[in-house]
Amino acid sequence: MGWFVHHVNISAHNVRECAAFFNKAAGMEEGVWVYPDAEKADDGPLDDRAGLGQYNRGLHIVNERPMFAHDNGFMHNPTIGGHFAITVDDVGAVKQRLDAAGIPYDDAGVYAMAEMHQVYCYDPSFNLVEINQNVGERAGPAPAPDEEHGRVDQPGGWHLHHVNISVVDVRKAAAFYTDIIGLKEKSLVQPESAGNFRVDPEALAIFGSDNRGLHLIKPVASWGVDNGLAHNPSIGGHVAICVPDLDKVVANLDEMGVPYSDAGSIAMAGMRQVFCFNPSMNLIEFNGPV
Repeated sequence: MGWFVHHVNISAHNVRECAAFFNKAAGMEEGVWVYPDAEKADDGPLDDRAGLGQYNRGLHIVNERPMFAHDNGFMHNPTIGGHFAITVDDVGAVKQRLDAAGIPYDDAGVYAMAEMHQVYCYDPSFNLVEINQNVGERAGPAPAPDEEHGRVDQPGGWHLHHVNISVVDVRKAAAFYTDIIGLKEKSLVQPESAGNFRVDPEALAIFGSDNRGLHLIKPVASWGVDNGLAHNPSIGGHVAICVPDLDKVVANLDEMGVPYSDAGSIAMAGMRQVFCFNPSMNLIEFNGPV
């Protein structure tokens, strides 16, 4: 099955401040939001949402809207707490498996993004997941057949590398993403000298090629301390953004006065990882090839 992480949606108290952070830190620019209604367009930056990337892919920054689910007739509220979206080649098949497993979901249809059919549900650890399918050209090129989180470069050379989510029971969560969503589990490709953490199947599950895609991790309170870091990437989830010049991003964070943890090649072979919080206290990983 061809699939990739389409976007990661993060909540922000101040969308403009948050969008400016990503622009100043990593040169990430806002794209034009492509609506289902071809005649609708935004004339300028919005205060309630921002999309970094093309074809509505990449990073979505939104204000929390407590009444969003109620106003749209949904059970799930994708504006609160953040979520990530996986593009699959047959969302109807995923719905059939959700029905068979008795898992409640919202079939939103094509409602927020041009020619993208969106479905929302919770995984076993109540992480909100969007499963969507490209149903037209205005949604951008479809993933290649059998490509597992293929790289989708954005203007400036950055791309979504992976999304990391905390799960209470790794095996139960991995079964959901395997049996319901249809992903295939892989193994973490570690560096020769890895950090102090568990990589056994009870503590970590990886979906996607070359460490890209989706990471499920059992949260560990001492993960940061155990590895000499000020940030703990095992708790609360984070999005990882691969940039072409990580040294420049680090220099920008220094200039901006943003504290960060430079973890080096702690977990993934050939990748250096830097962790920090954005202005709305979402944990962000910037990474780049060594």
